[in-house]
Amino acid sequence: MPKDPSDPVERICRLMCRMEGHEELVGFEGEPMWESFREDVTQILAELRDGDTLPSGLCVFKMDK
Repeated sequence: MPKDPSDPVERICRLMCRMEGHEELVGFEGEPMWESFREDVTQILAELRDGDTLPSGLCVFKMDK
């Protein structure tokens, strides 16, 4: 198995890909299959608000770029 990427968005994309039953590195439209989840993951994360508490107990803190 490849090394766990440090980019949290990539880790979430890869997880969603596996949850859908796809191989992460299979080619899809010229990219690895997990890349096809990037837009959805980005939209989901953007919907989180500063101070949101997730079911896991983690709290969201947004940082200005």
